[in-house]
Amino acid sequence: YGAEYLLAACRLRAGEYAAARDGFTRCLVLQPSQPWPRLSRGVASLRLGQWADALADFDAVLAKPPDASAHY
Repeated sequence: YGAEYLLAACRLRAGEYAAARDGFTRCLVLQPSQPWPRLSRGVASLRLGQWADALADFDAVLAKPPDASAHY
């Protein structure tokens, strides 16, 4: 999970939004309860102009109660 997330984050920062979105999706398959890949996937979708997908990811993150383990 960790290496996949970091690779997707690098792709997002490099402007490779489709590849980043795919990477964050793979992260969610491995760790579906983690909020960060879903939030980041939403950002990638937003950059791709996929508004409905971005909104769905953002809404899903906001719908979950805060988790102390998700804070850094």
